[in-house]
Amino acid sequence: SDLSWGLHYQGQLNCTYVARFKVPVLTTRKFEIGFTDVISGTDAGAVNAKATPTWTADNAVVLVFDSSDDTNLTLMGVKATVASAVSDFTEITLVADTDYYFIVGLEGTDAYAKVLDAAGRQIGYEHKIADAVTATTLLTPWLFVQNRAGSAGSMIVDWHMAYQMRTTTS
Repeated sequence: SDLSWGLHYQGQLNCTYVARFKVPVLTTRKFEIGFTDVISGTDAGAVNAKATPTWTADNAVVLVFDSSDDTNLTLMGVKATVASAVSDFTEITLVADTDYYFIVGLEGTDAYAKVLDAAGRQIGYEHKIADAVTATTLLTPWLFVQNRAGSAGSMIVDWHMAYQMRTTTS
């Protein structure tokens, strides 16, 4: 299942996406939050395989959790089909059925992400990756969940929003 809003956001406009959600079961799930050039219903996720990494998107930055790879939340990017460096949130252990705020932001070609608890307090550190996405590519805010086993899975979205500057000049 995925959720996107249309290709209206750009890294050069310093876009940010915030979502408060929980995933009831983590042991057999993959989820992504961030920005991608893949609109809803087009691909089974922006990330094809977290471990490699390989992508279905050409330009994207997402926080991804994939139980078929490991138990780390990872900030990943792809710029014009070339995978960027990744940053694992090894200091955070996600708990199933727990509300979190996930924040992914772009500043030109660079990306950052952080995680807040249900009360809005930061957990762990802010992570950054450089040269993560093409700054001028049109992107959409992106929430995605995929089952990694035979049973159905879900993601419960409580709240989300995206914003960016109107122009590259101040």
